[in-house]
Amino acid sequence: QNFDTEAADVGAFVAPREGGRFAVGVALHACGSATDLALAACVRGHAAFVASPCCIGKVRPRKKGRVVTDGRCSGIPMPRSHLFGGVMDEKEYMCLAAAADHHHGGGDAPSPMHQAAKIYLELDRLAGMAERKYCV
Repeated sequence: QNFDTEAADVGAFVAPREGGRFAVGVALHACGSATDLALAACVRGHAAFVASPCCIGKVRPRKKGRVVTDGRCSGIPMPRSHLFGGVMDEKEYMCLAAAADHHHGGGDAPSPMHQAAKIYLELDRLAGMAERKYCV
């Protein structure tokens, strides 16, 4: 067997191999902070990553130092990068996340503001991974 797979709650994921290392983390339809949890697991596991984020508006502000998403805490600070952290605080980040939130399927196409806000949030995630020595 060349590989193992595991489908799990990303917030509770613990790498099964010795030392907690794994090769690649894949997060599909990772709503809200689930993308950030998956990226953090990849950093801890020294793993490459493939992420398909969605539902940006489900990112929630920290509660007593922890980020809340769908009722659970992740402990991940926002913004994710020092680059974005130098120009906005968590409250401004949450405003950006709210601006990025747009539900598809209801007829209206995302506005340029929605699209730009989502791009900035994803750039923050990528900058955070680049700061952790990932090639993005």
